[in-house]
Amino acid sequence: MLLLPIVFGLALLCGWLTGRGRQLREMSLIFLFCTAVGRPCVIPTGSMEKTIRSWDWVWLSHISMVQGVQRGDVVCFPGPEGDKLFCKRVVGLGGDRLEMRDGKLVVNGQTLEEPWAEATHESWGPVQVAPGRLFVMGDHRSNSFDSRYWGTIPRDFVTGKAVVVAFPPNHWRKL
Repeated sequence: MLLLPIVFGLALLCGWLTGRGRQLREMSLIFLFCTAVGRPCVIPTGSMEKTIRSWDWVWLSHISMVQGVQRGDVVCFPGPEGDKLFCKRVVGLGGDRLEMRDGKLVVNGQTLEEPWAEATHESWGPVQVAPGRLFVMGDHRSNSFDSRYWGTIPRDFVTGKAVVVAFPPNHWRKL
């Protein structure tokens, strides 16, 4: 991943020196902007519906990570096998005690209001989230492979927050 900025940096420098500067400069600046600020990410499954539909593109913000991860954020991270990027909603932070009671998520003894989540009738828990880890779930609970199946994720695995559905245009909205 570090190799790409180096290659584009060299292309930028060479472009300024050889006359093909404008095109290379613009491409390099766009690449550097996207690398530093964020990037688009496609969501291939329905695990986050109604919030994010299958094949929607979201903008994955790296800058928003400065604020830290909060309960309710939609975050992206490498999946359990490390080959795919998963996007799920954070429902539990380090130190939280979670349980599901007849389809209602209970965090630290308080029922969590989740207008985005699909109702289910499942019950499980309690689960204690270890410090430095996150419990994540898809909004379409009956169609999501998430922390209920493979456990919590390390907080530092999060590569960014999904902040807006960017494509298709008729699905555009802030998250």
